[in-house]
Amino acid sequence: MKIENNEINFSSLLKLCWEKKLTIFIVTAFTILIVNAGVYFGIEKKYKAQVLLSEREEQSSTELPSGLGSLGALVGIGGKDSGEADKTLKIMQTRSFIERFVTKYNYLPILFAVKSWDKESNSLLYADYYNPNDGWGIPKPSIFEVQKRFLSSIDIAQDNVTEFISISFTHNSPYIAKEVLDNLVNGLNILMQEQAINNAELSVKYLKEELEKTELLEFRKTLLKLIESELQKKMIANVHSDYVFITIDPAVVNFKPVSPQTLLFAMLSVIFGFSFGVLIVLIETKFKSSEHKCDGEITL
Repeated sequence: MKIENNEINFSSLLKLCWEKKLTIFIVTAFTILIVNAGVYFGIEKKYKAQVLLSEREEQSSTELPSGLGSLGALVGIGGKDSGEADKTLKIMQTRSFIERFVTKYNYLPILFAVKSWDKESNSLLYADYYNPNDGWGIPKPSIFEVQKRFLSSIDIAQDNVTEFISISFTHNSPYIAKEVLDNLVNGLNILMQEQAINNAELSVKYLKEELEKTELLEFRKTLLKLIESELQKKMIANVHSDYVFITIDPAVVNFKPVSPQTLLFAMLSVIFGFSFGVLIVLIETKFKSSEHKCDGEITL
């Protein structure tokens, strides 16, 4: 009895692939066509808008006499606090800010109900459970879901050398992506500006009350210095609409999709198609080998 060696060495495999190159090529080409057609028609494109920001430098404030650190800290003396940009970015990620922001601009549908964007008409196609005229056909997402979806669309990066801050937003529509970023940066600046003005006004009110209570000349001079500093802080906040973030490179409408990654899918389809083609060739060769073995077998 003759024993057949079923092991295929590398040189034999290469020879077999070369002989069956037409089959492998057809299978690979067909796989590439199917995968890329599925990606193009089956996966909705996503677009990203990006803005580059820098933190506004702290404005100089009125110099105070030495030994007033504790009192100055009590009323928040000076310009913006150190790390104001980091503080603002943290606020941006809170549920309270996201809820106010999404509600103000009615961004709930664009976060949860948009299926696709039509480039020709620049219109949004919504899911069946939402109609712009009739509203929601299902319960609205909770604030926790809104926060998760919003933050998943946002990307924040900070350059440690230049300290520039990059914020990007991804959406089905490049126009919506840019609009959200513009409103977000503007909203953050307005929020921090209003907080600075309110805090300065409260500090001035408190200092004036203390000024009326004391008759000590030196302490009155100190309080007047503190009031002057707070008024300067309020003036700075009123003058600069870009109170925290200065826009270095504004967001633009970018028509180049960031998802799906067509190049990656193309490479994977080539690898998968070639591997599938080789597998078919090996199965076909094994099947024919088994048939020949059966044809040549002697029945006792």
